[in-house]
Amino acid sequence: AFSGNVTIGGTLTYEDVTNIDSVGIVTAQTDVHVGAGLSVVGVSTLTDLTVEKTGNLNVNIKSTSGWGALEVGGSVAGYIDIKKPFSDDYDMRLMCDGTNNYISSNARPLKLAAQGAYGIELGAYGAPSLKYNNDSKLVTTSAGISIPKDLDVDGHTNLDNVSIAGVTTFSDN
Repeated sequence: AFSGNVTIGGTLTYEDVTNIDSVGIVTAQTDVHVGAGLSVVGVSTLTDLTVEKTGNLNVNIKSTSGWGALEVGGSVAGYIDIKKPFSDDYDMRLMCDGTNNYISSNARPLKLAAQGAYGIELGAYGAPSLKYNNDSKLVTTSAGISIPKDLDVDGHTNLDNVSIAGVTTFSDN
């Protein structure tokens, strides 16, 4: 521990330091590599930041206004890639390009859930499926739309050019 000013007669690299606590302003030109022993409190301006850590990286964004934001952007688009361990490419991407917003899955179906049940699933070739409590009710296919369960229509229904094949039962008129 130092109680006064420290002068370094040369270059101090990250590899020279095992534990850094910075309270205040940190400015770096490029390529800041952060290991397990660095904590920065205050304003940080970084060109590139690489965090090397085993386990979880927790980002807590606190604001006096009650709103916090994790901003990711580039000159053309901003995106966040989520990868499974040792993956060469992203598994899921959140992206915006100034015109459109995208959520894409590179490897698996993309499922949207609420309260533990999937409501929308995008499968192979982006084929959407609408579900109720994880059970498919409406599915798009290369041929059109498939309704794998009963179709319950309340109210008046007009059908133009209807062809009926097979056994049909009508009641009343």
